[in-house]
Amino acid sequence: SPYGTYLRAYGLYMAGERRKEEETIELRDPLDRATDAVRNTSLTQLASELYHPYVEGALDAFGLYVYGIVLKALRTASAPAATAPSSVAGRSPTSVTLGGSNRDILDHPPPPPAHFVLIESLLTYPYNWSAWLDLSDLCLDDPAVHPDVEDRLRPISGHWMYHFFCVHVFLENQANENAIAVIERLVNGNAGEEDDEYYADDEDEDRQENDAETRATARQRFQPDGMFVRSPYLQSQLAVAHYNLGLVRFRLDDHESAKDAFVRALEKEPGYYKAMYALGMCEAETGRASDAKRWFKASTSVRRRAMDAHFNLGMLYAREGDVKEAELCFGRCLAVHAKHALMA
Repeated sequence: SPYGTYLRAYGLYMAGERRKEEETIELRDPLDRATDAVRNTSLTQLASELYHPYVEGALDAFGLYVYGIVLKALRTASAPAATAPSSVAGRSPTSVTLGGSNRDILDHPPPPPAHFVLIESLLTYPYNWSAWLDLSDLCLDDPAVHPDVEDRLRPISGHWMYHFFCVHVFLENQANENAIAVIERLVNGNAGEEDDEYYADDEDEDRQENDAETRATARQRFQPDGMFVRSPYLQSQLAVAHYNLGLVRFRLDDHESAKDAFVRALEKEPGYYKAMYALGMCEAETGRASDAKRWFKASTSVRRRAMDAHFNLGMLYAREGDVKEAELCFGRCLAVHAKHALMA
């Protein structure tokens, strides 16, 4: 049954991930840990076992999700058995590795691209955020798939999960203004009404008109008005977007504008210690040492291991000639650094 297929495949995948994690911990060279020298040994077996149920349409949304993450992992590892033309029609022999030996046991085309399968899963069940995150990884790794992903997701382009996905991709790509616009529309209950300018800038007018109709129909089905007015997740994403904008402006030496963005970030998430630290840096750059110290202290009160905040607070005390307070701050900074060194 689809349930049994999913449970077995996911269990085998997670067992392989655990073995991979244990073997990675045993590696002594940090470079080997960082370069994925160890891989999940279950991937090729799973790709082989899930191919036929996929072609036959026997996988449910979660089975498709497992098949998608397997193909994604094989793609990341550049495994010969999983590199991907996009068609499953035609026939050619494929060699796979099972149990450490090469055996020509399959007679079918290579599997489809991972984003095809993940999108099929999402079209069946759009509430699986893990599938959206894996799809976003593929979009970020290869921007060339963006048009194809957008086209295949049109049936659910008005769904609130699709907008969550767009916000995530926008933030990862530092398209912060677009992320803020989509979030505010979600919060106000009218997301999608004017989103074509963000999702389909280069399309012809007829297609945009058809897309608008598709989005309107999907909104009616998938997005109740006012559903996200008090969503903590969206508020935190708004905070991240404003914080990112502040960093851009700070690097351009537009300190007052950066300060405004960091204040907006704190309004959305009052405990955002990174925004507190950034405000301290803005105040320090503009010569307001007392305000800078206040924000650095606020940052360390929320996160005691905020090493940069301790260091810059110490520098401000040193400039004022308060050697005792400066030594305390530098001591805390060194203590945090030592803990980081031990953890590494």
